Amino acid sequence: LRALYLDHNRISDISPLANLSKIGEYEEWVQERDGVKIHLGLSNNEIQDIKPLFDNPGIGPGDGIDLRGNPLSEISFYLLKLLAEEKGFQVLPKFTDIQPSDISSPLRFGLNGFFYQSTEYLDSLSKALDLVASQTPIRFGPVGPIDFPEGIDRASGDESKDPFGLGLPGRNYVARFTGYILIPKRGGWRFALGTDDGCLLKIAGHEVTKFEGSRPFGYSSGFVFFDKPGWYGIEILMFQGLGHHGIELRGGPVSEVGELSDDEMPLIPLTSLSPFLPTVPGDVSGNFKVTAYDAALILQYVVGLIDHLPVEDLRVPKAGAPMKEREVRIPDTVVHIGERVRIPILVDEMSGLYGGGVRISYDPKMLRTRGVMIDEMLSGYYVQSNMDVAGEIRIGFVGTGDEEGPGKLVWIEFEVIGRWETEVKLEEVDLANSERVRLVDGKVRVVPRETVLLPNYPNPFNPETWIPFRLSEDGDVVIRIYDAVGRLVKKLELGYLRAGYYTSRHSAAYWDGRNELGERVASGVYI
Repeated sequence: LRALYLDHNRISDISPLANLSKIGEYEEWVQERDGVKIHLGLSNNEIQDIKPLFDNPGIGPGDGIDLRGNPLSEISFYLLKLLAEEKGFQVLPKFTDIQPSDISSPLRFGLNGFFYQSTEYLDSLSKALDLVASQTPIRFGPVGPIDFPEGIDRASGDESKDPFGLGLPGRNYVARFTGYILIPKRGGWRFALGTDDGCLLKIAGHEVTKFEGSRPFGYSSGFVFFDKPGWYGIEILMFQGLGHHGIELRGGPVSEVGELSDDEMPLIPLTSLSPFLPTVPGDVSGNFKVTAYDAALILQYVVGLIDHLPVEDLRVPKAGAPMKEREVRIPDTVVHIGERVRIPILVDEMSGLYGGGVRISYDPKMLRTRGVMIDEMLSGYYVQSNMDVAGEIRIGFVGTGDEEGPGKLVWIEFEVIGRWETEVKLEEVDLANSERVRLVDGKVRVVPRETVLLPNYPNPFNPETWIPFRLSEDGDVVIRIYDAVGRLVKKLELGYLRAGYYTSRHSAAYWDGRNELGERVASGVYI
């Protein structure tokens, strides 16, 4: 196989190409594209992973590969340069040609392998950083001007040429990111900054870790205690070293990463950082999402119960309101078929509950919704519900949050149309000022109105039969079988049973046609 062109297809898996042989051996059929002779054309497909090309014995130095127009993964993006520099392939796209649309995932902080060791360094870095900025919500740009003598892989900078005043003695920072990181709860965090260049990490103005010099890729770590949840200012800086690995930021709560080494801690993705304090249209609570809580705050603001909105107080590092852990539950209920029943949604702590939203699911073959009622405890709340979709109820409520202690959010009225046990499940619950919400689903048991012994089946039978019954209350169940003259033939002890319908073969009482002595009974009538 001298050349292979598979452009403009929908290929996503190129593992079958791992055993190509003799690509590029003859040149007469080879296409030239943008000055590169292409022996393997894979442009405009759906390829993300190019690792099958990396250790391919059939592709060698000088062979041209066109990968333009594919949603390459982050690791594949890194491999492009390695294919060109270490394997000697002629690869399209070239690094300077790569467009943001060619990359399917955000890049890590820094770009592995794109830090040149000459005067091209700053220009290449600028292109790389522009690409990062276009792919992520951060802003990460070069600090300069900085003059690196040609052919010198490292150079001391001049702090007087550093307009941001960020240089360490004898070094200049060439790149800087400032923004915010969201800390979800109060507590201590460990952070590790991985690099082989000089670097500095600050959070909320506190110097977390700093490394001055060059080394094999490694980590420097530090500790920060956050007294409140919220968005905190973060500053990451790097300056010229060997620069082969870029920068990685790792970290997490001490309770989760305390026993991990620096390189084992979770990688904090670029997309989790923000260049400015995020805002969401309609979010007046400052929790970066729009919920019923925002409606409650607006309601209180309009009627004069509060004189400003929490989002106005949101600053870095100050953020967030006191959070509570709550439990929301639906109690188990015993009902009869055909009746209407009201089932409450219970919460263990009402204080500070200014609003919320609940999504509930149920089996529409067993239950039919008839309405949502406000509990008297929430008489001052505004409640809206949506029951348009069979099997689902959505409820939103807003209010003053003045109540304390346990309470009922709402009552849901169902009509019972099935006769089996079913569940009413809390699928989603979002409550204002709640750090964690524990959900407990409820069971609905449908029981008969009265206890009834039903005709056995089959009837007549030989030699076995099943005896169905309905049980209106929990209790011990014994069935006695008599012959036509009233003599006891068999006693079936079923034990303690819950109220319910015992009518199928797997639940009804079973008689094998034998008496108490294990003998088969004669044909006849039994009661």
